[in-house]
Amino acid sequence: MNAPAPRPRREPVSAAHPIRLVLCFECALWNQILGGVLASQPSLTVVACAAPQEIEPELPAAWRADIVVTQLLPCARHWQWFPRLRRLLAPAAWIVLGSDDQPHAARLLRAGVRGYLYADAGLKTLLKAIATVHDGQLWADHRLAAAALDYGAADAPSAGYALTARERGVLEAVSRGKRNKEIAAELGITETTVKTHLNRVYRKLRVTDRLQAGLFAARDGWS
Repeated sequence: MNAPAPRPRREPVSAAHPIRLVLCFECALWNQILGGVLASQPSLTVVACAAPQEIEPELPAAWRADIVVTQLLPCARHWQWFPRLRRLLAPAAWIVLGSDDQPHAARLLRAGVRGYLYADAGLKTLLKAIATVHDGQLWADHRLAAAALDYGAADAPSAGYALTARERGVLEAVSRGKRNKEIAAELGITETTVKTHLNRVYRKLRVTDRLQAGLFAARDGWS
């Protein structure tokens, strides 16, 4: 199994480097209202707003974004456009507004969505989710994150299965949102060694990135 590609380093959030957002709601009014509210935040810039069906295959360079905010419902129409737009807007992270539908939320989180909020979440919660996801971490209700594991548990080993003490230590730090540099300093090892341990953890747990590994640790109560 090839080692997963490292995540790009995020720029510090500032007026000079605001988080770039694309809003992608079917309702034009949602795009307009939410776009205006988010654009008023000094740490954010809204580069585009459009309904999914309006997004053309060739996107202008100005659409390059850090995060896409959208609503995804458990219906065939939404699952048809979601994979296409993920490819078009890559490598942007996705935040989804949805309902308290655990199988649906679990499917999205396992598909790589980085944030899942209930549709009635307030602005303060959405802003926290955007900042958290931009920092490379997951934002989701604990019940929904656990469900993402439970719905795939039949095909996955326990988080503690065959891990060495050092691998468990690295995985526990990952579950707390630590970056490789911070893990290296905490454990007194090099970043290269951290990466080696992580790659072994990925293989043993049959996962592909630190989000999925961290979710396994959270399920087993390590975080």
